[in-house]
Amino acid sequence: MTKIKHYDKLNEFITDDTWRIIFNQFLDAIPYSELRDKEYLEVIGATYKLLPENYLMSNNSSLVNPKKLYALFKWYKNANSRDTSIVQYFPEYEQRVDFFHTDFNSNYGIYAYKKKGLVKCAQELIKNRNSRRACFMINNDEAMSEDSIDKLCTNAVMFFIKNNTLNMCVQMRSSNILTMLPYDIFMFCVFYYQVLEMVSSKYHDLDIGIITMQVGSLHMYKKDMKEIKSTRLLVQSGIDDLYLHGGMIPYGYSHTKITPAIENILKQLAENG
Repeated sequence: MTKIKHYDKLNEFITDDTWRIIFNQFLDAIPYSELRDKEYLEVIGATYKLLPENYLMSNNSSLVNPKKLYALFKWYKNANSRDTSIVQYFPEYEQRVDFFHTDFNSNYGIYAYKKKGLVKCAQELIKNRNSRRACFMINNDEAMSEDSIDKLCTNAVMFFIKNNTLNMCVQMRSSNILTMLPYDIFMFCVFYYQVLEMVSSKYHDLDIGIITMQVGSLHMYKKDMKEIKSTRLLVQSGIDDLYLHGGMIPYGYSHTKITPAIENILKQLAENG
């Protein structure tokens, strides 16, 4: 299939294999007629897999901005539905996030941390390593109602232990491959490592598995293309030795105390970015 030059040029900017593979699979699934004429491109029922240690998906800071990563990490960690600090880094959230609703919000930290979704998943697997019930829900009927401005993009997060590896599945309603996918995957990988840390208290030899993403609508808007600039490396010289396989897990790190390690490195990146 012949790609139009506009997208070929973007592809040249991508220097990390994880994002490039997903992006190319996305384009390969779209008829050429749609590539030429549509204001947005969309793949229905997209499925892709990635390794958790590759959660820094691209070192192009136009795609993955370190300050935005750090802000999102802190926003989720605080798990406060009324916390509007994220708008400074994601201005579009001002119109899309319901900061005054106490029952649902696009801050997934509410479900992962405040409602203890990750802890409950870990406890379920510790109780039964073969369980299919290590799952927490994010989306709900009220969020998707006509009156809601906060249409949650993620439906559910699930964990499984299979062949002595911890695997994760994320089911999403919708995801923008340019503006939100790298940030979504970053936080899902953080969730993965936090559950891995907890279940490793019982299963000491557990291996790192695969994260499978299933997206109802994986899409991109042509208007977002102008935001993607030529390659600007996110990883500064002198910090490179902290990275493993393009991700942000320090060499030799065990599964314990992973959250402070991630936060510390994110802070460094934000200060240098």
